[in-house]
Amino acid sequence: MAYTHTQYQVNLTATAVTQATSGVVGQKWSPGYVPHVIRAFSLTNTSTLANVSSLVGELERRTLTATTVSSIATINGTATGGAGVVFYKNGLNATVQPGEEIQYRISTAATVAALLSATIWVEPRWEEPGNNTNMKATT
Repeated sequence: MAYTHTQYQVNLTATAVTQATSGVVGQKWSPGYVPHVIRAFSLTNTSTLANVSSLVGELERRTLTATTVSSIATINGTATGGAGVVFYKNGLNATVQPGEEIQYRISTAATVAALLSATIWVEPRWEEPGNNTNMKATT
C-alpha cells in the first residue's frame, strides 16, 4: 500500500487572539491516529499594531499522561510586526505522538493588544499504531 506524505497546516487559534496576556491561548492539537512531524510554526499579525517587540510566543508539546511540557520553538516579536507580518520558525522536525498535544503559550506578553493567529505545518509520519503504547485497539 502506498501512502502520500501530504503536509498540511493546523490552526491553533480559531481566530486571531490578543497577545497582551501571557499563558496558553488558542486551541490544543493532538495527532489522533498517526504520529506527525512538526515542520514549522508561525504567528500572523492580523491587527494594525506593529510594535510587538516584547512578545515571546512558544510552541509547546505536552505529554497528557504525565502533564510534562517542553518547548519545541520560540518566536520573538519585533517592533515592525504590523498587519500581515508573519513571524515563523521552520526546520523544527519535532515528532508528536498520539497521546501528546501541541499548544501555543505566550511566555512574555506583548505590551500592546496585537491580534495574532498561530499555525503549525505538519506532516504525517506513517507508523503502525501498535508501535505506540498509548494506542489501544478496541473491539
